[in-house]
Amino acid sequence: GALALTRALAPGLLEGDARLLFRLRRHMLVQLIARGEVADAVAFAQQELAPLAGASPDLRKQLEQVLALLIFDDPRASPLGFFFAEDQLRETARMLNAALLVYQGKQPQARLGRVVQYAQWAQDCLASDPTPVPCMVRADARSEAQREA
Repeated sequence: GALALTRALAPGLLEGDARLLFRLRRHMLVQLIARGEVADAVAFAQQELAPLAGASPDLRKQLEQVLALLIFDDPRASPLGFFFAEDQLRETARMLNAALLVYQGKQPQARLGRVVQYAQWAQDCLASDPTPVPCMVRADARSEAQREA
């Protein structure tokens, strides 16, 4: 999976970034819970995630929240069901891609993405001025519109 491929492409990257490693393993734990593999999920959490979360209150809280999914008959419909959301996987992929780019000595974000962010920032600054200014479609607004369609 992603862990093996990352270790092959960027040896030492995951060992140097405990939060990223935790995030990837957390996703694996969520998959085990989604498949109903309770015993495997508990063992995986104890062996793979607990050591990473030990010193970090934030990671420990995340681990506790994911494990709390086990108490629900339908974890996807629970208040913690957001762990199953597609945006969680996208954010993990974004974090991994950024870490790989930095590992390769490149910028963690594409230049075009930064240009769009700067344009949106400038647009927000201009929006506070009462003078009407043509605006571009915001990337985040377009994504919402696509999801609603």
